Amino acid sequence: MAKKLSAKERTSMETKQNLVTTCIACIVLLCVLITGMIVVIVRAQNEANGQIAWQSAFARHFGGDGETALDILTRDYNVGVDELYGFGPVVSVIEGTAAAEGFEWGVWVNGDRITDRPASQINTRNGDKIVWQLVAVDNGDSNN
Repeated sequence: MAKKLSAKERTSMETKQNLVTTCIACIVLLCVLITGMIVVIVRAQNEANGQIAWQSAFARHFGGDGETALDILTRDYNVGVDELYGFGPVVSVIEGTAAAEGFEWGVWVNGDRITDRPASQINTRNGDKIVWQLVAVDNGDSNN
């Protein structure tokens, strides 16, 4: 048979239960506040840098004999292409990610950035490592 608690013991037990409940609620609230602060800080940093969360996005794949970098990209990903007068087709969107203003999709083959021709003219061989990444546009204004 259960022992009957006195009024003083019941009050003490209720006080302890209330204290535990309050502590748990404070810990949960603190976690929510910290998470919110982190989200606000990260968003502010991205906006301050003029970047979107996906600016560091990239696509990787391997070349194939007789295929261009653009052939492989369009085979493996959903791609948007714009025609740049005097240059040719330029990749503008990969998997729904367009470059923010001041950025472009750059292409590297085996670690070398290719800028002298469009991806439709970059011939690949089996095993070539092809990387597409958003990079800042080099508008030629530097005094190098």
